[in-house]
Amino acid sequence: ECFLFSIAVPSDDPSGIVLSANASNSSCCIVDDDLVTIGFTDTTYNTSEDAGHVSVTVSVLSGELARPVIILLNTIDGTTTSSDPQDYVDPFTVVLIFDSNTTSQEVEITIIDDDIVEGLETFIATLSTSDDAVLIFPNNTDPDR
Repeated sequence: ECFLFSIAVPSDDPSGIVLSANASNSSCCIVDDDLVTIGFTDTTYNTSEDAGHVSVTVSVLSGELARPVIILLNTIDGTTTSSDPQDYVDPFTVVLIFDSNTTSQEVEITIIDDDIVEGLETFIATLSTSDDAVLIFPNNTDPDR
């Protein structure tokens, strides 16, 4: 929102202040700084290999959306791999669209149950956006399996 304002000095003001024609009018713009914070509901998710999947929840953590916001969820290998031997199905990039009626969304990431004896394995899920929502730090989570 922008508006114009003027500064005027009465002609009978004894202070001797004189305004130049260029300095007597100005404008002011108010920047919308009502930020929306979106992030993972938890920073760590645990599941067993034979569970078949892990569910990761992304939520509006603060603020209210005035318009739709697009959030991208990506996975990155940690100690797990999405290639041979495959520990989870790398889904991707998942596109999540949040609007004024959406407060959270759940994404299922498929876990592969193999015959290899392994210790604790991890991969990372990250969030990104080109919209003007704020992603809470950290913008990633560490789903263990």
